[in-house]
Order: sequence, then C-alpha cells, then structure tokens
Amino acid sequence: MRATSPMIQFEAGLAGAPAATVASKKSATSRERVNSTASYSGSAYCATNRARRAVAIATRPRAEWPGDRKTPAAMRTLIALVFLVGCTTVGDGGFEQPEVDPTFDGAKADSVDSTWTGIGLGVEYQRVNTGNGVLIAYGGYTARMSYSAAWATELVDQELGAAGVGQIYAVKGPADPGYDAREIGNSKLRAHLRMIDDGAFPIYVVAHSSGSYVAHELFQQMVARGETGLLSRVHYADLDGGGSGLDDEIVDGMAAIEFVYARDPIAGDSRNASTARYLGDAYAPKASTVRVTVDHTGCDTGAGWCMHDVVITHRPHDPAHFDLARDYTDFVGRPVTTEYLTAP
Repeated sequence: MRATSPMIQFEAGLAGAPAATVASKKSATSRERVNSTASYSGSAYCATNRARRAVAIATRPRAEWPGDRKTPAAMRTLIALVFLVGCTTVGDGGFEQPEVDPTFDGAKADSVDSTWTGIGLGVEYQRVNTGNGVLIAYGGYTARMSYSAAWATELVDQELGAAGVGQIYAVKGPADPGYDAREIGNSKLRAHLRMIDDGAFPIYVVAHSSGSYVAHELFQQMVARGETGLLSRVHYADLDGGGSGLDDEIVDGMAAIEFVYARDPIAGDSRNASTARYLGDAYAPKASTVRVTVDHTGCDTGAGWCMHDVVITHRPHDPAHFDLARDYTDFVGRPVTTEYLTAP
C-alpha cells in the first residue's frame, strides 16, 4: 500500500499528530482536525474516558450544555456520576434531524444497474476492482439507493480505490429522519461482510446525516454478536450526523472515528457542526472532530442545510437547502468531498 494512502495517513493522524490544516489536491479546500489527542484502547481507555468526561460535565459552563442552559449544578453532578458507572452513550449532542418530507416514500422501489447485487433491504454490493478493502456508504434521509450507489462509487474512484478499496456496500437512507422503522438490512450486510472477510482488509464506513443512525445499528450488532475483529478494522466518518446509538464500547472497539462538519468562510458552518464538535470532544481521545473548509461553495450565507451537503460535494446544487438527488449523483464540476479521508 502506498505510504500516502488515506488509511496509513488516517492511522498516523490518530496516533497523536498535532492538529493542522492542509491544502487539498482540490483548490481552495482544507481539512483540519479540531481536536487531536493520542489514541489508546482497551479498559484503560474506557475508565480514563469516563473519569475525564465526568469532570468535564460537572464543570462545564451552563451556557455550553447542548439544548439546555438551565441544567442545575446538582443535575450535572448526577449525570457526571452516571458516567463513572460504566461505558455509556453520550447521546445525540443536539443533532438536528431533517424535517419529514411528506412527499418521500421510503418504501418505493429504487433499482440500480445489474452490476450491483442486492444483499438485504436497502443494501447493494458491488466489486469495482481487485482491492479487498471495503467501503460502506450510508445515505441520509430521502437518499434513494441509486443516490448512495453513485456517491460511494465516486468516493472509490476519486480517493479510496488508491487505498486498496475495491468492494462497496451502498445503503439507502432511512425511511424516517430518526430511523424509527429500523428497516435497513444491516444483519444481511454483516452476514455478507463475514462471507467475504479475509481478516485483514480495512473497512471504511461513511454515514451522512440521519444515515449515521443506520450505521450505528450495524456497530451495535457487531458488538452484540461478538464480531470485534470486524469492528476493530472500521474507520468511521460521521458526516454532519448524530450520535444516538454509539457508546464507549463501540467507539473503543473501532480502528478510528471522526465526526465531520463543513465550513465555508462566507456561508458559515454545516447544520450540525456543533454536534460534530460536541461528539468529537465527548468521545476523545479515541475520536476526533474534523472540519472540512471549502471556499466558494455557492451556499447562501447562513444556509446550514446547504452546507450540510458540503460533506458530500464541494458545491451543492441548491444554495439554500440540501438536495440529495443531485448532490449525491452529479459531480461534474462539483468535486466529491474526500478531505476527511486524508491525514491532517
């Protein structure tokens, strides 16, 4: 594998490299690791992180509490003590779900071409080259199968193929923003992944927006089934998504995890930037927050939902809102966003 491959650089960055901003191979873009702390694993991580988080919560200024600035000191102390009991979840960090689209029919059939193989409900598989590495791409709410397939293919074509990724799972978005229906065939995906597993290849998981909830269900299943060998090779990028479904045991078991948001110096930050920062801090030092800065995105000033798709493409189609139908599929003159896959 080439020394500059994303996997090698990604692992090197998480080994304690200092925070930095680097120019992308695409013009006017950069990637910055907002928090960069040496990574370690095992029971020491869990215990140390519990203690660190307990102190942080007990002493955090009231104004910094997500969604609640009136939490009394006694309640903060109680919550801090809860963290000392065991490896727990830190919640969603104020993640804002997309509004329900009454015109969206999540059950509507959506086909891809014959080069893809259906694995389970909402999951398609394709081998695109001889590499054994795996990419699993989870689309956000309203993302049809064909959208996720196009996005995943572009990620491999432009970046991950050179890192040895030759197998893709494309997963459509959940039928509802909170993934309450739990309808996606993650169990079938896991079974297929075990079938092709050689025990060594890297597994990249990228999940956009509400698709993060679906990805977290996969990780929950891996832990419940004792599939720690698979989980230990997962490099996960949560793209402007939420944290519900994650916990210390899952995070600690991964190879790497990043919470990613986007910034345009003029338009501002993506919709869930504060969530990415919160989750990166909450799960540090194993996790980190990554900011991808792109100039001239075309998003209106303050249009957080347009910036929400800058973690997918450098130039979203709708200057005011996300547009998954086009932003996941049309990359002509609109480069796919890959900076979070490269080292700081």
